[in-house]
Amino acid sequence: MTGFASEKQFDYNEESTVNLLYCGLRENCLGHKYAPHIRDNHILTLISGGTATFDINGEKIRLSENYFYVMFSECGISYETLPDTPWSIYWLVTDGIQIEQILSGMGITREKPYIYINNPQKLKSIYNEIYEKINREDIVSKMECKSLLYSLFASVAEETAHLNGNSHVDTALRYIHRNYCDNISVNGISKAISLNPNYFSKLFKQNTGMTPNAYINSLRIKKAKFLLKNTDMKISDISKTVGFDDAFYFSRIFKKSENISPNEYRTQ
Repeated sequence: MTGFASEKQFDYNEESTVNLLYCGLRENCLGHKYAPHIRDNHILTLISGGTATFDINGEKIRLSENYFYVMFSECGISYETLPDTPWSIYWLVTDGIQIEQILSGMGITREKPYIYINNPQKLKSIYNEIYEKINREDIVSKMECKSLLYSLFASVAEETAHLNGNSHVDTALRYIHRNYCDNISVNGISKAISLNPNYFSKLFKQNTGMTPNAYINSLRIKKAKFLLKNTDMKISDISKTVGFDDAFYFSRIFKKSENISPNEYRTQ
């Protein structure tokens, strides 16, 4: 598996309260690290694969696929990806006097610079479109890139509006994505967010369309599919890596989800 990274500069510079400077992507990179670095701009990033441990304001926190996070200017965030876990991200580099105000209005601040995205496909499409158009010479493409930056803000705002009043679900999702590889349960999650287990299960399904256990298994199967496709790890090791202690139970859940066994999935 070969990693790939690319960044493109936006060459349409004008004095504006919101500016687009660069767009980039990184795909399936192993052992990636980002050392503490003080910047004079903001990096808006969507994780499309992998997991990393971040140091944010002195706090260690684990973020994984479908998290959107911001590296604010004059802020030394650092991170290190988990071993043997391919890292894939999209990013935009921006500046302008209104950027922080816009982000703050969506609840993304220097104190909490990340949010889980329930429907990341829209954001991915925006990142990809900017990446494709950012170096084109025609003025239409340049204007579209500027417009797409605002579309990205609007899409993130939709996510934060959806989670308004549902901070318990947001907290539960973050807890699950940090700990899915461990032995987590509905009782453990509800205790961590100080809710009654029955009420938590009902609230979670109302906001995600899935029960907590179904969501956990879906996440684990998704991670397992990636490892089956991109590594030579033994199935028993993959089972443990994604949170199943029993390889036979893992195979049963996998087949129920995908209609084929892990071995059959790997050989397809």
